[in-house]
Amino acid sequence: MQDPVEKRLTLGEHLEELRSRVIRSLLCVAVGFTLCYAYIEELMDVVLRPYRAAMTSIHSTGTRPLALRPAEGFMNYLKIAFIGGLFLAGPLILYQMWKFISAGLYKTERRAVLAYLPLSIILFVVGCIFGYVYLVPTALEFLVAVGQKTIETHLTIGDYLDFFFLFTLLTGVSFELPMIMTFFAKIGMVTPQAYRRQWKAAILLAFVLAAILTPSPDPVTQTILAVPLYILYEGGILLSKWAQKKAPPPPAGATP
Repeated sequence: MQDPVEKRLTLGEHLEELRSRVIRSLLCVAVGFTLCYAYIEELMDVVLRPYRAAMTSIHSTGTRPLALRPAEGFMNYLKIAFIGGLFLAGPLILYQMWKFISAGLYKTERRAVLAYLPLSIILFVVGCIFGYVYLVPTALEFLVAVGQKTIETHLTIGDYLDFFFLFTLLTGVSFELPMIMTFFAKIGMVTPQAYRRQWKAAILLAFVLAAILTPSPDPVTQTILAVPLYILYEGGILLSKWAQKKAPPPPAGATP
């Protein structure tokens, strides 16, 4: 008897399932947006803390970003509430995505995804926190301090928010490196031993990626991101070894 969980849906059923999941996800975002906008002043204070810390550190008078157009402040309040709503609704959106994708996966495929999804989410959140606590204020302090004796820098709220969200998002994505390495090791493209042999190239690549991912050209900011990237590379090696040990042995007679 066929396992009902393994049943494949028709195209029409997939489309109906997709519509249902999208509507539920949008409702979650709407609820998150409403909650964030209700506490928008407190949320804005959290977002602006790295800015204030950087400006205070270099003794700048521009401790508050500027709004150059009448609607700029309001529109950026909406932007923060929307991104905050996405963050709050993120776990529920991922759940809806998982329910949709899992309907087309076999049991072994579902187990593989569930084994790595929680760690991927944790690494992304840790990366965003790292960007918020260290990378954003350090990069901002360095960039604004350059030429401070002759130039008085005042950022607009839109410029700062673009800078803030770009840095936190990029660091969140870059912290997924161990999971990417484990994936390639799991499918047999690269072995943990090969990762270990390439540690010198990994250090160079970490600085190259830091230079690409950070919009500021200063070496301080790039080093702040490159060092954790290499630490994550070492963590990826350990995780790859663990995944290799957990992998089932090849069938008898299979070509190595």
